[in-house]
Amino acid sequence: MNTAARAPFRGAGLRRALHKAGSRAFPGAAPAGGGRGAGGGSRRQLASMSLLRHHDHEPYVGFGLLASLGLVILSGYSFDDELPSRLLEKLQQQTSSASAVWPLRSIDEFYTVRSDETLGRGQFGTVTTATDKATGEVVAVKCVPRSEASESHFREETDVHREVASHPNVVGVKGVYADEDCWYLVMELAEGGELFDRLTTEGLALDDGDVRSLLRDTAEAIAFLHEHSIVHGDVKPENMLLTAAATGSGDDSRRAGDNQISEEAAVAQKEQGAGEAGGSVGKVLLADFGSSFRLRGGRGHKRMKEYTIAYSAPEVVENSAEVDQKADMWSLGVIAYVLVVGHHPFDPTSEADDEEITESILHSEPDWDGVEPKAATLIRRMLSRNPEDRPSAREVLQNSWLQQL
Repeated sequence: MNTAARAPFRGAGLRRALHKAGSRAFPGAAPAGGGRGAGGGSRRQLASMSLLRHHDHEPYVGFGLLASLGLVILSGYSFDDELPSRLLEKLQQQTSSASAVWPLRSIDEFYTVRSDETLGRGQFGTVTTATDKATGEVVAVKCVPRSEASESHFREETDVHREVASHPNVVGVKGVYADEDCWYLVMELAEGGELFDRLTTEGLALDDGDVRSLLRDTAEAIAFLHEHSIVHGDVKPENMLLTAAATGSGDDSRRAGDNQISEEAAVAQKEQGAGEAGGSVGKVLLADFGSSFRLRGGRGHKRMKEYTIAYSAPEVVENSAEVDQKADMWSLGVIAYVLVVGHHPFDPTSEADDEEITESILHSEPDWDGVEPKAATLIRRMLSRNPEDRPSAREVLQNSWLQQL
C-alpha cells in the first residue's frame, strides 16, 4: 500500500479497531482541529494522567539545593563570590530533580477552573479547562478523586512522567495540586487534538510521509523513555496527541531547564531536526503515564494492572512473562500497521470482542497483502511474539523505510 495519500479513516468500524478496550483514555486535549470544545463528549481529546513539569508558581523544594548552599557558606564563599562551575552544575541538577511539596497547594490559588467546560471523562477523573490567573493561558485540568487514586499511586505516576518531561515528543504538564477531594493535574492543551479523533472523526487522510513522521515522533519518545529504564505500558492512538499542524505550537522552549534530563532532550530534539516540527499533521506528544513503570535491576513487571488489549503484546495479555520495554515495541507495531494498512492487524473487520482479539494476538497472523515490503519487514519485527526478536526503539528509528521523508 504505497499510495500518495491513503483514504480517510472514517466510520465506526475503524473507531472500534483503534479504541478497542481503551479504558485508560483520559480526555483533556483540545478537540481536533484546534478548538477547545466546551461541550465535551465522553471521549474528547486526551489529557494524560501524568506530571511533566512544574508551574512557575508551583512550590517545589530541593533539599539537596539547600544543603549545597549550606556547604557554600561553610566553605567561606560569600554570595558575591563566583561559585565554582561544578557546584553550579550540581545546584542546577538539584533544582531540576526536586519533587513537588506534599501536601500540595490549592489549585484555586493559581487557576480559574471552568467546571462547566468539560473536555471529557475518563475511568478515574474528569477533565475541564482552566485559565492561569497570572498569564491568562488556557490549560486542561484533570481532577482525580482521592477515592480513585491513592497518594502513593499518584506520586509514583507523576514522578515517572516528570522525569521525561523535557522531551519534545512528550506532552507537557504545568503543575500538580490538590484539595481535600481531588488530585489535580494542570496540563497544556494539545491544540491538534489526539490522533485517534483526527483519524476517526475528521477522516484525516495520511500519505506515506505523514505516517512515517507520526511513527518517528512516537518512536523518539519511546526511545527516550527506554533509555531511562521506563516502560510506557499503554502506547496507543488515544495517547498520541498532536500539536497544531505546521503552526509552531509545539515550541519546545516550554520545557527548557526545568528537568534533570533536559539537556539530553535538547540533543534528541536537535538530532530530530528542525524539519520535523510537525509537518502537515502536527508533531506527536506522547501522553498518559498511568500504566508506566520503572525497570528495577533490568527486570520488568510480572503483571500489568491496566492495559489496552488491542495494543498489548502477547506476554501482557497472557501474563506469560515479565513485561519490559519490548511490550511498547509491540504496541508501536500495531499502530504502524493501522496507519499503513488502514485497519487493525488482529481485528480487520472491527467486529471482534476482547476475547477474540486476545486469541488473534496469541495465535493469528496479520494480512500482509499489498503492504510495502520495507514497511512490512519492519512491522513484522515489531509484531514478533517473542519479545527478544522485536527491535528496540532506536533500531526502529534507524530503519531505512522510516527514515524516508
